[in-house]
Amino acid sequence: MGSLIIYVQMHANEDLREILRRYADELIFPAIEVYTEGLMTDSTMLDAFAVQQDKSHSKGDPK
Repeated sequence: MGSLIIYVQMHANEDLREILRRYADELIFPAIEVYTEGLMTDSTMLDAFAVQQDKSHSKGDPK
């Protein structure tokens, strides 16, 4: 929670929705990657997320 507050303060002049979306984009993939090998039995979730990210970026989705 503290890192989110700092992140929002660093980008205070921007739209809060964009700040939160960018924050999630920057943190979700690394978090899934960290827990894939440590807690999960295989990389299915990481692979599915990577495919979804590739599709959204190739379509020009602003998220």
